[in-house]
Amino acid sequence: MTVHEIASLLLLHFAPEERSIPDAQDYPGRNAAVLQSINGALQELFGEASPWVRHDEFGVVLHAPTSVSIAVMNGSTAAEISADDWQEWFAGCTLVIEGATIDNQIRNASRQVRLKYPHDGSTGTVLATVYHDSVTLDPGVQKLVEPVRVAGRQIHPVPSVSTLGRTPAAEDFGFRPQSATPPVARVSQTAGTPSAYAVETWIPDVKSSPAPRMQLWPAPAAQVFIDYRAMLAAPVLNSIVSSDTLPIPLQYVDSIFLPLARKRLTACPFFRDISGADEIARASSEAKSLLNSLNPRTRSGARIVPLY
Repeated sequence: MTVHEIASLLLLHFAPEERSIPDAQDYPGRNAAVLQSINGALQELFGEASPWVRHDEFGVVLHAPTSVSIAVMNGSTAAEISADDWQEWFAGCTLVIEGATIDNQIRNASRQVRLKYPHDGSTGTVLATVYHDSVTLDPGVQKLVEPVRVAGRQIHPVPSVSTLGRTPAAEDFGFRPQSATPPVARVSQTAGTPSAYAVETWIPDVKSSPAPRMQLWPAPAAQVFIDYRAMLAAPVLNSIVSSDTLPIPLQYVDSIFLPLARKRLTACPFFRDISGADEIARASSEAKSLLNSLNPRTRSGARIVPLY
C-alpha cells in the first residue's frame, strides 16, 4: 500500500470536507496531522523496543595523516583551511598546527573551521596536519552497536578517549604520583592503529541537528579501514503525496501499521470519529501484540542460567 493510499484512509477520520490531498484551502493542517501520525507509527514499528529494529553494517576509510594549509590568528578559534585542501572527513578530527603548543580539534564541518582551543602560535598561513580520529556516522544511524573493527580486528568502547594517551606520572619514591592528572601525549607520539573508540553527539553548527560521531584512539598513522554495525533510525516521510510503498514488516499494513497510526491520530484536534475511539484503542493493542509475535529471531542461541 502506498503512502498516498494510507493517508487517504486516515483522512476518513476527519470531516468529509477535510479529506482532500493536498489540504483544502479552508482546512489547513489536516495533511500535516496525518503525516505526523504516519511518522509516529513508523517510529513505533522500528524503535529500539520493537523486534523489527533495523540494523546495517557500514565501512569507512580512515585516512592517513594529511597536510593542509591553514590561515590562523593568534588568540582566535577561527581559522580557514585552503579550499584545495579541505575534505569532508576533517570534521571533528584532531588538527596539529605548526607552531602551536597544543593539539587542536576541528569543531565544525566547514573549511572556515572553528577550533577547540584559541591558536597560541603566530598569525598567518601555516602548515597543519589533520589526523582522522573522528568519524561522523551515517545520517540514518540511530545507535552504534558492536562489533567495531579496524583492519578486521575488533576494538572496544571506552567512556571517553580524552583520558587515553596520558604520559606516565612521575613516581615519588614508589609512594604516590606527583601529579594526579598527567599530561596528554601529543597525537603524533601516539598515532598507530586505533584500538578504542567512544561515541558522542555533536552539533556541527547552530542550525543543524545533533549527529553521532565516533572518536578513535590512537589516531591512525596510516590509511586503514574501519567497519561498524548500527541500529538505523525509523524512516521519515516529508509528504503524503507519494506513490512509494511504506517499509512495513511483512506488509502487515491493515493489521499492524494502520491501527498504530489511527491510535496516534485520535490525539489530533481534527479527529472526528469519536464513536470509534474504543475500537481503535483495542485494535492498536492487538497490533502491538501481533508485532511482538512476529519476531524474526525465533531462536537466540543457548543461554546459561545459574541454579541459584
